[in-house]
Amino acid sequence: MKDKNVRTGKLLSRIGGIICLAIAGVMLFISMVTPVALKLNGEQYFVSLWEMASYPSAFLFWMGILFYLVVLGLAGLFISKKVSVMPTKGYGITLILLGFPALPIMGAGVFYIIAGVHIVLAAGMKNLQNSI
Repeated sequence: MKDKNVRTGKLLSRIGGIICLAIAGVMLFISMVTPVALKLNGEQYFVSLWEMASYPSAFLFWMGILFYLVVLGLAGLFISKKVSVMPTKGYGITLILLGFPALPIMGAGVFYIIAGVHIVLAAGMKNLQNSI
């Protein structure tokens, strides 16, 4: 039977990754369908995502946010997959560190931090059982 800490960490990491990827997908879909208000040099423009490419600073900022969300989501899903095979303290600490920048993303950061703590506990218990 698997350790409860591993199962909980895996589940919470997967939920956090799915939240990040879902928000990135929704933001991308909304920006492609509806115009976004863009204020440059005191003038306000209503542009879609593809028209925003002509304004490099705003476009890079928007793509940076989307890239940030996708990276956080994929990292959470990757770690949840690897933890089921072999939980290590490194994965737990990585999730804890990913949790702090992910805090503003609808609870994904909290899921990552709690999952990281569970994985660190599972790895510590595994090391403790091996040393006995």
